[in-house]
Amino acid sequence: MKKILIAIPLYLIFTLAVAAPVSQSPQKNSSAQLLQQMVKLQQTQIALQKQLITLNQQIIVTQQRVLTKTNQTQVKWVAAKNGKSPEKDAFIAGYSSNKPTYICHANHMDGVQPGEMVKNGCLISYAGRAFTEESYEALTSKTKLKWDNPRKSRPFVPRWYGGGPGPAIYPPAKPQPSPYHPVIGGHERGHPIYICRGIYNNKIHVGKQIAGKCNIGFNGQEVKIPIYEVLFLDVD
Repeated sequence: MKKILIAIPLYLIFTLAVAAPVSQSPQKNSSAQLLQQMVKLQQTQIALQKQLITLNQQIIVTQQRVLTKTNQTQVKWVAAKNGKSPEKDAFIAGYSSNKPTYICHANHMDGVQPGEMVKNGCLISYAGRAFTEESYEALTSKTKLKWDNPRKSRPFVPRWYGGGPGPAIYPPAKPQPSPYHPVIGGHERGHPIYICRGIYNNKIHVGKQIAGKCNIGFNGQEVKIPIYEVLFLDVD
């Protein structure tokens, strides 16, 4: 009888357990025990799924740290001030009004934000506003860098899938780091931030790639540019 009940859906087992006549107490007890075992099995499955989610999150953080360390050995950030860039190996993001635009990054709130050098420091954007940080570092590189399609950056985004019994808790699929080596300009809450550039108000501006946009600082506000490029190591 147990083998037959295993193939019956859970709700039918519950119905049989409730509706069974009092005179059939052995069958009732057997159904109740089977129901309890199935509930415990589902609880164990949920617990294992949660442990797998935690493990995958740890793997993602470790991969991010390894990529950041590998990436940052190809470029160098040099301390600068007063809107001036290091004279040696300073990377030029472009030209506006015949003047070069240099890349910088600075500590702000809970991370490091990339931006562009201006007269008084490093112009960055955060949470809808623009900030000029006096303490910052400028990007230098002896390795060739290039601007390319932002789709190649493919930041770490876990993919979730469904299916199977139990509640809607499913482990993330393996993260897909970019094989094209985007230059990491900073980080926020454990995630790398990539450097981007775009044209706004007829000038080239440097910012950070966030949610498919290039966020820059302009006139005290954070501006999101939909058409932009991302900076990569030229390793092809």
